[in-house]
Amino acid sequence: NSKIRDEFTIVTPATGAKEIDIQNLSTTDQSSIVTDINYNVRHRTANWDSRFTFRDTYRESFLDTQPNRNRLSTAYVDLKNEKQHFGTRLGRQVAASGGVLGRFDGAILNYGFGSAKIRYGFEGGQLVEEGLGGSKRFAGLTIDADNIIKNVGMEFFLIQQNASGDTDRRAVGGEFRYFDDKRSVFSLFDYDILFNELNIASVQGNWSFNKSATLNFLYDYRRSPSLQMTNALLGQPETTLSQLAFTLTQDQIKAQALGLTPVSKVASIGATFMVSPRWQVGGDFRLSSVSGTTATATLPASPATGQVKTFSMQAIGTGLFIPSGVLVFNTSYLTSPAYDAILFGVSSRFKAGDKWILEPGIKYYSQDNAIGSTSKRLSPVGRVTYQFGEHIAFEGEINMEKTRTAAPLVNGSATSLFYYIGYRYDF
Repeated sequence: NSKIRDEFTIVTPATGAKEIDIQNLSTTDQSSIVTDINYNVRHRTANWDSRFTFRDTYRESFLDTQPNRNRLSTAYVDLKNEKQHFGTRLGRQVAASGGVLGRFDGAILNYGFGSAKIRYGFEGGQLVEEGLGGSKRFAGLTIDADNIIKNVGMEFFLIQQNASGDTDRRAVGGEFRYFDDKRSVFSLFDYDILFNELNIASVQGNWSFNKSATLNFLYDYRRSPSLQMTNALLGQPETTLSQLAFTLTQDQIKAQALGLTPVSKVASIGATFMVSPRWQVGGDFRLSSVSGTTATATLPASPATGQVKTFSMQAIGTGLFIPSGVLVFNTSYLTSPAYDAILFGVSSRFKAGDKWILEPGIKYYSQDNAIGSTSKRLSPVGRVTYQFGEHIAFEGEINMEKTRTAAPLVNGSATSLFYYIGYRYDF
């Protein structure tokens, strides 16, 4: 449920008289029953490891403006034979690697050819969420090498994606993985050879020091959304690349797709420290930006964000009042060319008896915009879980968000109330 109140100050030029125009709006944003099922079966023999996974969500809406919706997110069979170094996953799934862009219906196959350390693979299918350009199908080849060098894993892939039969994406890339008891590094590289442009370059890692301190870092460069020829259809009356080719050349379609695909860059470094048996503190610094987009015949250009700097700190206490209690304090300060903001938050989780889990919290956010307006938001939240027997749990949440905005001639307030109650049955 939402309630919005706007106050407009109207000034009469001739007399300078002021008049306040007040507008109120109350709406029900959503009202529904949501049912989820998550079903897993596993069967193991001396050589075979077989799994079946099924996840589905159905939303029954009580609002005429929102239709009912069913989302089958996962439905696949996973078969592995360690002796023959063979593996396959068939059905609806999300690829963990291989350059696939999202959830798809299809297959992943890999075979070791006598070695468990090097596996050659094939991936193919159709993306579930079509997006621009109609149905998107892909096929790719992979090579995965694991532990050829101690603690090191690598993967290389080549993939092609078509949209309604037109070439949409052609990329090469790979992964690098390193794990040991104290350090881990994961990197991803994706280069589109159709555009001759970098799509993704990302590296992140952790380093633990004597269990009392942990250092983490991240650098992430990526096109967002991912670079595809069909990005050129954004805002266009045409629905396929073949239709767009009647008015634009291939080079013009590529240039338009590039211009409408901004680059997101994120770099961060942080650390956490154990300062006592019950307290740990941490902090990080993050630098991010999103580039602008170019103008087209149907869309105006959008500006870049500039450098956004974020400083964050948090303190986590465990077992302060009761053995299972957790208390978290966090604060963030953000500065950018468009606005400055600060966030304070407190959250907790603790057990009351053997059956109740309580999770209260509150956040306060304040933002000063470069154009002279301000925004302040207070967000209390409460979550409760009651364990009824071994298999059934009842849970509920209430979340209120109250926002006040102020500008030279406009003041506004908005209140949003979200709540749910439900149950979970584990069988």
